[in-house]
Amino acid sequence: MIQTKTIHELNHTYLIITGDCIEKTDDFRYRMLLSNCMEGVIPMQIRVINGEREVYFDITEREPAAEYYKGRPAGREDIRFLLEAVFRVSSNIEKFLIDEGNLIMRPELIYRNVKTGGFEFICFPDNDREEGIKEEPAKELMRFLTGCVDTGDELLTECIYGLYDMAAFKNVNFATLYETYMGEMKETKLTKESPEEEQQENWESILPPEKGRKIYIPSLQEWGAALLGVTGMALIGLNLYSSFLH
Repeated sequence: MIQTKTIHELNHTYLIITGDCIEKTDDFRYRMLLSNCMEGVIPMQIRVINGEREVYFDITEREPAAEYYKGRPAGREDIRFLLEAVFRVSSNIEKFLIDEGNLIMRPELIYRNVKTGGFEFICFPDNDREEGIKEEPAKELMRFLTGCVDTGDELLTECIYGLYDMAAFKNVNFATLYETYMGEMKETKLTKESPEEEQQENWESILPPEKGRKIYIPSLQEWGAALLGVTGMALIGLNLYSSFLH
């Protein structure tokens, strides 16, 4: 059972994980996380306190996603940004042979870096994880998003609940969730234009040509034919005027 606590030490704030699940710290995943700087992963360190091993994560200047979205509904760009961050970090740790099932997706343990605005994650090798539940982090993430999604956007809400069903009843990974979300939102944009987009299209039809757009330029022969036509009309008009005077 994973147990967590937070402490303040000098100018740093640490999340500490304790429990029986960290007794086997000779696991290669610990060595990978301790020896490598992985983009999107909060750095880890192991300390032995009173003979007990504890895993420290430096969460200084980071806020939990649960706090960030508290009272603030998540719109399309918010969710895209988070899902993309999850997809990227899962791809990064796989390069070090670490399964995405080791990412903790509890909203209070997903952190947003207040300096960069990006999301960062805790990767923790849970040696007691049973086979066949690797979809749990995805399910946990989507459960969180169903609770903070902007319900005023019906299409977005329907998409998020659909993704939750996928994570709950199918063994899907973060890449599938991200790609499905992007596909659904792209299809929505193509099939339903907003009034602003329609108005922009109408304005573009009457605006002068922009730089780079092809402009038709008459040839010299066409200019000559036009000039002869104008000259002929002028001569005809002059003859009619002379006849009127006589």
